[in-house]
Amino acid sequence: MEENGRLIKFLYNEDREVVAEETSNGTITRYIRGLGIISSDSEEAKTYYHYVSDEQGSITHVLSEDAEILNHYSYDAFGNIIEKTEKVENRFCYNGEMLDPVTQQYYLRARFYNPVIGRFTQEDTYYGDGLKLYQYCQANPVGYVDPSGHNCGTTQSRYNSDEEQHPKANAAGGYQSATEKGNSKT
Repeated sequence: MEENGRLIKFLYNEDREVVAEETSNGTITRYIRGLGIISSDSEEAKTYYHYVSDEQGSITHVLSEDAEILNHYSYDAFGNIIEKTEKVENRFCYNGEMLDPVTQQYYLRARFYNPVIGRFTQEDTYYGDGLKLYQYCQANPVGYVDPSGHNCGTTQSRYNSDEEQHPKANAAGGYQSATEKGNSKT
């Protein structure tokens, strides 16, 4: 994509989350993810940043390696940035999602979300005809999240589904998925 005269390429993982970014000058930034975005690094720039998020996954601070606060963000319920202090460029904001700096809309994998109107700018292709094809999080962004752009769920469901997808180490040194917990004999 071209952004302010610069060509920027993104690399996505199987969940359609950005895991790397390359600018036209050759700078590559890698994003490390856990339950949300955790940190980023750039070998060329020799930088490492740690992301701090709130209970919804919104990035509230970006810290340097030395724990210096470089960026600070505050949001309203729908994701509009109401307070911003930014020393380093950052495109991940509300709910840890990627903000397009040109349009000021969030990319939610399937479509773009506009926080000013609190709605998606494209209709939901999963639900066909209906009255709420542009609605974001059932008009309740405090209680729900929609990282895919197709399905909203509770804020807690974001963490539960991630726990089910990734195995956990058990005391015996083996691995056990969240769905195997009840059937385990260890």
